[in-house]
Amino acid sequence: MRHIIPLLFLYLSTISFHSLAQSPEFPGGENGLIKYLKKNFQYPHEALESGIEGTVTVQFTINAEGGIENVSTISPKLGGHLEMEAIRLVRSMPKWKPAMENGKAVPAQCNIPVVFSLKEYYAKKKKKVYPMF
Repeated sequence: MRHIIPLLFLYLSTISFHSLAQSPEFPGGENGLIKYLKKNFQYPHEALESGIEGTVTVQFTINAEGGIENVSTISPKLGGHLEMEAIRLVRSMPKWKPAMENGKAVPAQCNIPVVFSLKEYYAKKKKKVYPMF
């Protein structure tokens, strides 16, 4: 199952789950996930200074209770602490509604590609800067 979730300077291009009868769900669904990520995201200072951007794919398991486990990155390393930020975001997520299979809650492995874009980051930042008169 794939979902397209655009954010401003951080966005998820897709969320993929292995095939299950019912996929896990973030509290509040996709809108809740977007709100959570926007509120908690911090573009790493090291990446900003070095001009580093790109996609970090985070793989994790949502256990049968909805908790987050086994968080790691599976994409090539970009540096600038982008991997650490993507992992931090995923590890700090609240519990999800777990996946269901045959009426029972089951663990589900998830992959979330998190795209860090300097262009989008600076475009958003400029919108918040007001000219002095």
